[in-house]
Amino acid sequence: SLVESINTVEEMKGEVVAAIEHITSIAQESSASTEEVSASVEEQSATIEEIFNMTERLKEMAAKLETIIRKFNIDQKSS
Repeated sequence: SLVESINTVEEMKGEVVAAIEHITSIAQESSASTEEVSASVEEQSATIEEIFNMTERLKEMAAKLETIIRKFNIDQKSS
C-alpha cells in the first residue's frame, strides 16, 4: 500500500541521514588527526633544522680547535 511505501521511504531516509551523520563525524575526526600529524611534522622539521644548525656550528668549532691545536704543536716544536 501507499502508506507502507511511505513508511519504508521514511525509514530509509532516516538510515541515510544517520549514515551521512556518521560519515561526517568520521571526516571531522580524520581532519583533526590530519591537523595533529601536520603539526607534529612541522615540529619535527623545526627540530631537524635546529640540529642541522647545531651540527654546522659544531663543525666550525672543530675546525677552529684543529687550527689552534696545529698552531700549538708548531709553536711547541719551535721552542
